[in-house]
Amino acid sequence: MAPSEVKGGQRSKEEERRIHQALLELNIEVATFRDLLLSVGSCRDCPELRERIRRVRLAAVEAVARTNTDLLPHIKMCISEGTIIDNGQLICLYLLARLLERELAKCQGLVTSRPMAGMDNHFDKKSKTPASGGIGTMLTQIVMCTNVRPDFNAEERASVEKDRRELLVIVEDMADHLPREDPSKASCGLTCNEGTDTKWSLKRKRKKCSGFAHCCWYGRT
Repeated sequence: MAPSEVKGGQRSKEEERRIHQALLELNIEVATFRDLLLSVGSCRDCPELRERIRRVRLAAVEAVARTNTDLLPHIKMCISEGTIIDNGQLICLYLLARLLERELAKCQGLVTSRPMAGMDNHFDKKSKTPASGGIGTMLTQIVMCTNVRPDFNAEERASVEKDRRELLVIVEDMADHLPREDPSKASCGLTCNEGTDTKWSLKRKRKKCSGFAHCCWYGRT
């Protein structure tokens, strides 16, 4: 039996640790993405910042999709078999995905209202630098599926919108397999059950905090 296979509805310890680590890394990526967005429009805003925002955004969305692919099939199998399971990792992934979804909405508004000039020159310079590997042209072709590099700002708006649509599908799929929440027993006010709707949602109350602590309680003791 392969190490990643399940036995009696239980995941292997190695698989549990791997997903645990993936969630911790995703938590950091979401926090980093949020902090980078805070600099858009400030004196620190520049082509290098926009490029890093793109890299972190793509990595975070990919991490959600990858972790969901690793985790959700097992949850679905256990539900179909009537096996008692621990939904803690799925709940954490769902909350992180919802936080990322909100940051993507913010990102879309920022790249629309505050486009960055000089991105073509920035990527042209990087493409001529051997160590860069032409990352600007590569990302443009991947995101837009074209050999012609369009305007960076238009491309970024389309890319963020695509990420939001794909993330929404993942979030809705996860929500269908979360444990149903009792409104009278919501944990620390983190989530709420709106009316008769049994799907989870994040409370809209905002707190003044930043960095790792802002994203998720996962990993805390």
